[in-house]
Amino acid sequence: MEATTPARTVTHWELRALLTLHIHAAGPTTVAELVTAVEREGWRLRGRTSKVVSDALRAEVSKGWVRRVARGVYAPGRLPRSSKSRLRGRVRRARDRLGPA
Repeated sequence: MEATTPARTVTHWELRALLTLHIHAAGPTTVAELVTAVEREGWRLRGRTSKVVSDALRAEVSKGWVRRVARGVYAPGRLPRSSKSRLRGRVRRARDRLGPA
């Protein structure tokens, strides 16, 4: 079902937080599934969505928070509790700032 309100554009930092938290909640996830999850929450990605997602995850992979297990497939890595809390706060502030989806 399509959202009746316009989608909110997500920034790079917010996208990184959304994706990392989703991967840690859902387990191994494809890029296509991540795009669907972000859009289902009412966020809009600018540009070629698969590239935007993989670019955003590059930093999380380098930190070890997310692992790339195959082409287009990412799995949870080691995410410290304090970092997870900061990511949740970033997503919460983005939702507050942009309003309901």
